[in-house]
Amino acid sequence: MNQTNNQSEVLTMQQAADLLGITKSYLYKLVMARKITYYKGKGGKMTYFRREDIVAYMLHTKMPSNEEMMQEAAAYNVRQAGRRRL
Repeated sequence: MNQTNNQSEVLTMQQAADLLGITKSYLYKLVMARKITYYKGKGGKMTYFRREDIVAYMLHTKMPSNEEMMQEAAAYNVRQAGRRRL
């Protein structure tokens, strides 16, 4: 296995569940529903995860800060004002 900053790039079911802070059984449900990316080893019995896929799953829904929302609202208003002039 490759080591990056002393952390394995490939995770077992238990390691992935621990990283996510969920039970192994709940992770299994996510796998069966294909809501999370996973890999099967040769023979198809072992399930593995890439650390970057787990992190991407953890960060899949970004909640913008108030500052970001204000910037987006201002940009929207500018776009709308430009359309009204046409």
